[in-house]
Amino acid sequence: METSKTTFANQIIINIIGISFFIFLLHACSTIFIPSYFANSKNISLKLGTIYIDPTIKKGTSDIEILKILNFLVESTVNKDYSKIPIFVSSEKGLYIDLKAHLSYADLVKEVNKKDSYFEVFFFDTKKLKKEKNSDLARTVRDVLLLSEGLFAEMYYESDTAVEVKLRFQKNKKFENDLNTLYFSKEGGKWYIERLF
Repeated sequence: METSKTTFANQIIINIIGISFFIFLLHACSTIFIPSYFANSKNISLKLGTIYIDPTIKKGTSDIEILKILNFLVESTVNKDYSKIPIFVSSEKGLYIDLKAHLSYADLVKEVNKKDSYFEVFFFDTKKLKKEKNSDLARTVRDVLLLSEGLFAEMYYESDTAVEVKLRFQKNKKFENDLNTLYFSKEGGKWYIERLF
């Protein structure tokens, strides 16, 4: 009788340990697969900064979804390769490549594959931009991102389908305003970039 009580008590302890371990694994996996920061190939960390949102807006996992797209944009800029950018652009809305200039989706696909494209000059190649602007002080978007030495994404929710993102710098903060505020919109349950840096 005493042995069966001991066995039963041991079984309860083993079950408690097993459940605790399972809960620990769930927490660890959620931390691994849903991070609040990213690091890209040039180790420019991208972290979630301050979020400005009306309490009535339901955002769900939008922060993480937008952060993933942002990390892809930063990495693509640093690697001088925008060939996959159209994946994150709405075929209906196209993309603002700066505050005023807009490309339709079809034009964007052509532009990212063109030699000496707008992106090549203004986003990637410092020499070409200096020649274009006739100024040794000209900086590409890539140059400015590298100066940051780490980014914080400050998010402003206009609604549950529209978010502006201002990138804040870890260092060299005076260059933050050299980048445009990015704009994201949600369409059919998916977030898209609508305005670049």
